[in-house]
Amino acid sequence: MSDELPKPHQSEPPTPMERRTVFVLAGLILAAIVSISFFQLDRHPAFIDPTDELIAQINEAESELIFANDPVALAAAERHGNELHADVVPAIGWPPDGTLFVFGAPPRDFEHTEIQRVAGESVWSLWQPGELAPIPRFATAVVETEAADGTVERCQREADGHHQCGDASWTRVGQRRITVDGDPSDCIWAHPIDNRILRITFSDVATVTDDNERLHLKTALRDSAIGPGVPVEFTARIADQTTTHSNPDRTGWHTVELPAVDEPNELVIEVTADNAGRRHACFDFELQ
Repeated sequence: MSDELPKPHQSEPPTPMERRTVFVLAGLILAAIVSISFFQLDRHPAFIDPTDELIAQINEAESELIFANDPVALAAAERHGNELHADVVPAIGWPPDGTLFVFGAPPRDFEHTEIQRVAGESVWSLWQPGELAPIPRFATAVVETEAADGTVERCQREADGHHQCGDASWTRVGQRRITVDGDPSDCIWAHPIDNRILRITFSDVATVTDDNERLHLKTALRDSAIGPGVPVEFTARIADQTTTHSNPDRTGWHTVELPAVDEPNELVIEVTADNAGRRHACFDFELQ
């Protein structure tokens, strides 16, 4: 019996065919990485910049606000902020609240909306929707909270148009779709925050139209949040007039008429609750 230990297994050197296969695979992987990188660069706002002629056409639209349909369009427009006569904000909700600056191919939603292309070049285009109802637009709103000691904190506006008022996802104020009385509804998510006043301020609001329609505030709780809970309190202030409205712990929309004001004024909506837990509140406006 031999005391010699078995030699470790030694693999055979790769054949020329195996070496060629490895090189081919490595080349394919490298090509894929380069392709992905160039695709991302092509979508980067610094890759193709709007010309001075297009900026002039945007200014000719004479809009107070320009809505950008995605982060690329938003970044490109903001880079020309000193040249543009309008403020640039993210587009939230559909149809858009005003003149829309678009990067790339128009979204499919355009096919089903009364919206017209008024300018464009290369990958950029400018669109204007049909006549809009004279209701407050969240894209122009200022959102803040006030503590019991009077300390006011401005909520940070994010790229998608929401305003972050705390660390939790439910403290993001903005357009959202929720289920109300079994139906999907688009509204302004405004979950109350314990021991704070949530305040949303809209500028240049008139609550009476030329056709004598009145602006109403409509509020609701998400269906899944209905249960043993407290009401959500809404306070609306405009032109030194105040309306209070209590949304009960029941399904459905609850509506209140706002004070009659026929000249543009600042409209302030405040949201509170004695216990903010599961008070998934939302509000919107309508003309009646």
